[in-house]
Amino acid sequence: MRWPAAWRDPSLLELLRDSPVNYLLAADGDAVRRLRTDTEARELKVTVATDPAEGVEVVKGDWPGTKMAAPGENERAVAGPTGEPWIDSNGWRVLLAKALHPGREIWVDAAPAEPRLYLESYVAGLADASAHGGRWVIQLDEKLAAGIAGGNAPGTAVWKRLLEAGRFFADWRWSGLHEQALIGVISDFAGKNEFVGQETLNLLARANQQYRVMPLESAGAESLSGLKTVLYVAQDPPTPEMRGLLSGFVQQGGLLVGGPVWGAPAGPVDRDGHPRYDVRRQGKGRIAIGLKAEDDPYLLVQDAIVLTSHRYDLLRFWNGGAVRACLGAAPGRQRALLQLVFYANARAGDATVRVAGAYRTARLYTLDRTAAKEVPLLPEKGAVELHLPAVAQYAAVQLDA
Repeated sequence: MRWPAAWRDPSLLELLRDSPVNYLLAADGDAVRRLRTDTEARELKVTVATDPAEGVEVVKGDWPGTKMAAPGENERAVAGPTGEPWIDSNGWRVLLAKALHPGREIWVDAAPAEPRLYLESYVAGLADASAHGGRWVIQLDEKLAAGIAGGNAPGTAVWKRLLEAGRFFADWRWSGLHEQALIGVISDFAGKNEFVGQETLNLLARANQQYRVMPLESAGAESLSGLKTVLYVAQDPPTPEMRGLLSGFVQQGGLLVGGPVWGAPAGPVDRDGHPRYDVRRQGKGRIAIGLKAEDDPYLLVQDAIVLTSHRYDLLRFWNGGAVRACLGAAPGRQRALLQLVFYANARAGDATVRVAGAYRTARLYTLDRTAAKEVPLLPEKGAVELHLPAVAQYAAVQLDA
């Protein structure tokens, strides 16, 4: 948590007692010395420093939520061509940082921003990072910080909800689960590849596609496991090793989507074809090479989804609204966990989500920490449909075969 500069009363440290907050970031050395003295006097188990702990990677993020048309016009959300609201989320940044810095803890530095300064916005900010495997550095806007310090009802309500959500993510650990992915993205995500590579991740997340970040220097056979499609979005031609790796992936039934730097593909023309790609059959799979260098990540992502085909979707939503989803599963998919973050302030009505896999039971967990509830489940061929009640900001569904 970033300690508000205006909080100079030592008694405010009591807000942290029995809370999940265990690390305070202070503005300067004087503030650190003062806070350390006060936390020690109160026997609070809290680390105080100006910088994050060792082993932590901090990513600069956006304040999560539905994108507004203009400040103060909360009722007008910006929507894309599909009509779904555009969402600011840091999930893709967390996944990218985890891939580039394996073994490090990922902290998201995202300051609250108008007009989304509601109780629900703070809970969504925390859930947005946590669901993707990161941690949000709690920050309070000036008005909220003053309200909490003064003990007013709105400020106290936000603080209580934040601590409840923090305890949930600190206590609930589903071990042995691995992130599921349908599409892999290969790039170094930096320099001349930064914009297209990173925006591709952002837009795949907005389409609620389950994807895997594959750094160019470390991508190997193991990282291809379970994927149906690989996007090669680097602007330099592949190395012989990379070409061999991905050619093998295609031969075994995968789809490779790349730009002209890959070179002209060989093999019979795919009968389905595509207006922007030269699509060829190779072995059991296909290779789709763009007719020109791709500089529009939106088109790249939409084309890749069409080329892959929705019949392979791991998740599919109806009436989901402003939602992001993370799917994890145990080896053999005997157990899975679907985490959902809802970014709108309120939801009306039920939502339905189709999850690939043969599961028999589904149990719903929410931030209010009430007992898990059974979720209606409708078996389909190779999948199940879940009918979810209206929930606020976050829900997790545990599926068992």
